[in-house]
Amino acid sequence: MLHVALKCQKAFERYEEEDDKYFAHFQENEGGKKQVRPPSTLDWNNARIFVNFLQSFYDVTLKFSATKSVSINCFYNETCKLHNQINELSENDDNLLSKMVSNMKLKFDKYWRNPENINLLMFLAIVLDPRYKMGYVKFSLRYFYDVRTVASVTLLIEHTLNRLYALHESASSHQRRTFLSNFIKHQEEHLVLESCNEVEKYLGDENVNPLTPSFNILLWWKVNSTKYNILAMIA
Repeated sequence: MLHVALKCQKAFERYEEEDDKYFAHFQENEGGKKQVRPPSTLDWNNARIFVNFLQSFYDVTLKFSATKSVSINCFYNETCKLHNQINELSENDDNLLSKMVSNMKLKFDKYWRNPENINLLMFLAIVLDPRYKMGYVKFSLRYFYDVRTVASVTLLIEHTLNRLYALHESASSHQRRTFLSNFIKHQEEHLVLESCNEVEKYLGDENVNPLTPSFNILLWWKVNSTKYNILAMIA
């Protein structure tokens, strides 16, 4: 609404210059209460500041509520961006903006201060995004927590991912043993012993460039499903 109102600033200013009834309207009493004064230059400037700030939240909301594209892998990344913006603006010289942002920061920290409050799926989704993986998580967590907490959260994420891998690998192995011959079973078990864990291989492989335009994470996992068979099922 504010960004639409800003487009009408010149129209309101012309009202002040050309229409006597414009000011008279704000002198009227309605229900014993005086009308709010017309917007001043300061009001317009404040509105412009709010629009620039709230635009980020609007953009993130659109991404989170998308129905025709994958969104879970962007939750953590976008949250980190908002956290960084809130921290910067809470120290802004504009008293009105810094006060509003500081109140928002209190609510933000209420949830994020304790990592146990955060759904692990948010972390797993970003780790399974080949543009970021565990390195990005470790880097970004330093802006939220101390070194000890970062190590604890990182260990929990890795443990959870390995548990998911073991669970899906077990289910996949059971299906193969049900339908394939004993010889193929023997061959696969031999190969598994020689190859490294898919999780270790995936996390150790080079990341996709985070700036890749129009990156399609579903297509990437489809193409690489033969390379990361079990992880592709998790993703």
